[in-house]
Amino acid sequence: FISIIYSDIPQTVNKIGDLIDIDYSKLLQEYNLNNPIDGFAELFHMKSVMTDEKGHVIGNRKNLTTLCQLCIQDKVGNCPLVDPQNIKNVVSSGPYQCHLGVAINRGPIIVNDKIIGYLCCGFGQLSDITDYHYIQSLSAKMRKAYLELPFLSRNHLVSVGKTMSFMTNSLVELLIQQKTERELKKYKD
Repeated sequence: FISIIYSDIPQTVNKIGDLIDIDYSKLLQEYNLNNPIDGFAELFHMKSVMTDEKGHVIGNRKNLTTLCQLCIQDKVGNCPLVDPQNIKNVVSSGPYQCHLGVAINRGPIIVNDKIIGYLCCGFGQLSDITDYHYIQSLSAKMRKAYLELPFLSRNHLVSVGKTMSFMTNSLVELLIQQKTERELKKYKD
């Protein structure tokens, strides 16, 4: 049985927020969407984190795996979480692997046909691709953190990532609609 999953970019359902000027990155920071998103990811033994459109982490980095936190701390690797300038090296949507083989699914958060951020989820090992020689060259702390990562299948990673992306886009649209309604109500009063 072979299952092929094609990545697709979620589309905005409605044109929202056109009536007022909204700073979307501030909106993502203002409302803590990480809690419901992280709770959902934990159901599938995954981690998740949101970034702005430039790749900077929004919210708390403690939601990342120990390995990712060590990479960020030591500035190791080619992941955009380590250095947002590396965002050009990563696919805009779908699964990718960092230099250590950590699998991440990256989905855009889209409002009014504009990407305002990304939801990254997964942060586990794909059992089929790992450079064991490179892993052995890591410090004992990083090697231990790598071995603690959960195993993920590509199909599982992509399907959960799509569901989480849809959920995140829906939550963001809801927040923007509420903010628009509040602004219009203030204007009317």
